[in-house]
Amino acid sequence: MTIYGFETGNFSNWTTIGNTSVQTTTPLSAPTEGNFQARITNGFASANADDLQQALGLNPGSLDSLGNGNVTQGSAIKLVPITVEAGDILNFDWNFQSNDGGFFNDFSFVSISSGGSSFFLDELADANNSTNVYQTFEYQFTTAGTYQIAVGVVDVIDAIVDSQLLIDNLRVFEEILGTSGNDFLNGTGDDERIKGLDGDDQINGNGGHDILLGGAGNDTIAGASQKDYIDGGSGNDQIFGNGGEDTLIGGSGSDTIFGASQADRIFGGDGNDLIYANGGDDLVDGGNGNDEIWLGGGETVVLDTNDSGFDTIRNFQLGQTTFVVNDLNTLNFADGSNGAEIYQGGNLLAVVSWQSASTFANNVNDIFVTA
Repeated sequence: MTIYGFETGNFSNWTTIGNTSVQTTTPLSAPTEGNFQARITNGFASANADDLQQALGLNPGSLDSLGNGNVTQGSAIKLVPITVEAGDILNFDWNFQSNDGGFFNDFSFVSISSGGSSFFLDELADANNSTNVYQTFEYQFTTAGTYQIAVGVVDVIDAIVDSQLLIDNLRVFEEILGTSGNDFLNGTGDDERIKGLDGDDQINGNGGHDILLGGAGNDTIAGASQKDYIDGGSGNDQIFGNGGEDTLIGGSGSDTIFGASQADRIFGGDGNDLIYANGGDDLVDGGNGNDEIWLGGGETVVLDTNDSGFDTIRNFQLGQTTFVVNDLNTLNFADGSNGAEIYQGGNLLAVVSWQSASTFANNVNDIFVTA
């Protein structure tokens, strides 16, 4: 996998048209990867529609076909030409934000071109579907070749309201597919996406920034030393982060999940899961079911917001462990046979082993924050 992000703090590998910048956290959104994201806006210093389309290799009037009127101006960024193989995946995170409530709505778009002409042009979102939450675009190349990727935002008819498009974590990676049977799938040192599909699969990332998807079945999935995204899917899975700042998702089923020494994001999903955070400043959410969570030595945040079932928390450390709950005012605490019991109203959220209720009652503002 090759990542074309913005961690240099500038637009290296990109050509810019109109009003663009590289920023850290904006007032409404943080980057999804690293510390920087691209911001594209149709505000002051945008390019007129003809110049914008010419710079992107689009035929005149091409962008008009995506909205509900003629495009007047806009801005965009265009990636340097990239070479891909058939089956490779283009993937990036995007967040379109707009207050344009008129009939002629601003919109954001993506263009993929080859040989100087665009063969894929589509709207990401218009003002009716704007959001403050990042979403993901994905496209699979069917033919090997050299391509250019562009993303942008435009005004339609009027230029009264400014909108912005945030882009982060654009990457191209190879995909390895399993079968409906029990597969043994090994990655390489490159960045890949491996999908086990059905069956009881064994998946090893073996290096690189990998996306490892178990699918249905009781899978065993292991990342490596770099930053991986692992989702077990349905079934009773075993998931090993094995280093890197990983995102580990159990999915449905009673899963066993092992974080590592760095800052992991661990989500048990449905089912009675067993989670070992194993060090690092982790975020842990057991999800639905009666989960057992062993915390590591770092500053750990535990999400406990009225999922069905309760969590059993081991290795709680005052000053290191934070619980995220729905409401501080309805928290209650009691001493139980297995440790301190934490209630939200009448619902049991968690049992914290080897602790007393007074520890939590006397330190509410130090231990708990609201979602």
